[in-house]
Amino acid sequence: MKRKLIILLFACGFTTVLVRAATLASNGSQADVNAKIVAASAGDTITIPAGSFIWGAGQTSVLVNKAITLSGAGETNTTIVLSPTGPYYGGGVINISAAANVTGFTITGAINTAGGPSTTPITASNTGWRVHHVTFNGPPAPGYFAYCSASSGLFDHITINSGHGSLQTFMIRGASSVWSKPHTMGTSSAVFVEDSTFNGPGYMNENDGGAQTVLRFNTVTGDAYIDAHQFETSSDANGAQHGSRQIEAYDNKHTTAGYVDWCELSCGTGMVFDNSIAAGGGRWPIVQAYGAHSAVPINGSNGPLADPAHLPIPDQIGMGPYPQSMGAEPLYCFNNTRTDGSDVVLLGSSVSSTAIAQYGSTFYQSSVDGSPYMLKKGRDYFNGASHGTFPSTSDVGRGTKAAMLASSPTTAGQGWWVTNEGSWNTKLAANTSGQLYKWSGSAWVLYYTPYTYPHPLQGGSSQTVQAPSNAVISIAQ
Repeated sequence: MKRKLIILLFACGFTTVLVRAATLASNGSQADVNAKIVAASAGDTITIPAGSFIWGAGQTSVLVNKAITLSGAGETNTTIVLSPTGPYYGGGVINISAAANVTGFTITGAINTAGGPSTTPITASNTGWRVHHVTFNGPPAPGYFAYCSASSGLFDHITINSGHGSLQTFMIRGASSVWSKPHTMGTSSAVFVEDSTFNGPGYMNENDGGAQTVLRFNTVTGDAYIDAHQFETSSDANGAQHGSRQIEAYDNKHTTAGYVDWCELSCGTGMVFDNSIAAGGGRWPIVQAYGAHSAVPINGSNGPLADPAHLPIPDQIGMGPYPQSMGAEPLYCFNNTRTDGSDVVLLGSSVSSTAIAQYGSTFYQSSVDGSPYMLKKGRDYFNGASHGTFPSTSDVGRGTKAAMLASSPTTAGQGWWVTNEGSWNTKLAANTSGQLYKWSGSAWVLYYTPYTYPHPLQGGSSQTVQAPSNAVISIAQ
């Protein structure tokens, strides 16, 4: 392996050494790819040739633990076939633990015989990684495409062909420490899934303990839905006993009319807006106050039905960081429409209606007003009906900043999506992307601006290191 050095001398006495990244061609076998990674330096590219290769046998992994690029010859040319004895659940056949790029192949799933329902293709931890232009053909069994633990990075241009309704495509867990701090929505501190396609049934994502997730500009042609779990009883080291911290889901297009519930949220805070649901389908986002996996045993086989003495349940929607209080960080759900122009109404789950009725409250199956023993509209969540008049029938207005300033909000926390500000969507003209203001009770305050789209990692990256000799070494990918 040879590296080309270009040395530039300047009058100031500094030397800049440009180190050209190397390309290491593997034969495609798992053993050879791992050997090439050991030999590689940051910025190098390891190529996988066209063909089909079995990875993961004996629960082994390709360990991508350097800031390198692992590249196939293209999604239609290179196929990674997962072994039925490969890693499963939190393990991954491709284990990413550095700011690496992984791209350019198809993964064929496998029903797992080593203990899990199916072999897990990808595990991601650490920060700054990117997985893109990968197709996954899932087996007819539950499982994951990717398991992300206490990390932030990007999945883009992923095609998921699900083979099972319990494919939890992106299983995302964060650190329990995020519950001691304010939310980080609108920043890079999340796992991003964008510009991807979901075909078949299952979940777009599964937000678990401490998860911070952004789902945007995706196309859903099957019955995949958004899911954010609440207070968990799992023993995961990076999020034990906590639910989903935050979720941002916007500008996703669901094209299938057959699925009932396209969004199921029961924990933390979030921004769910500008999603398009097929006409006749996508009944509503579900907002649950509690579920079968709550720490306080409630519902079904896990214990008695909930009562007011057990509420609020820790981490439920709107609670915010510890020490928690109702309405500290509300959920905003607005301008989600069907393709026929009708509004997708934010309503509750029918799971616990019987329990709520037992304690003197009308369950909000047919209303967005909430329940005093569950979630309260105008405190824990704010519903922005796309055709509603602000502030009488919609908690979130929409229009220019001048229109916002001329409005008459009635409740602290009501929002306004200002359409002539915000340049986060670089595919749009400047100051047309939009951003959300929140009424403080006396003034409009900028509350939320989505993170830059497309994600900066889509543009590639470079690494600069300061050398002891005053030389600057730039390693370009």
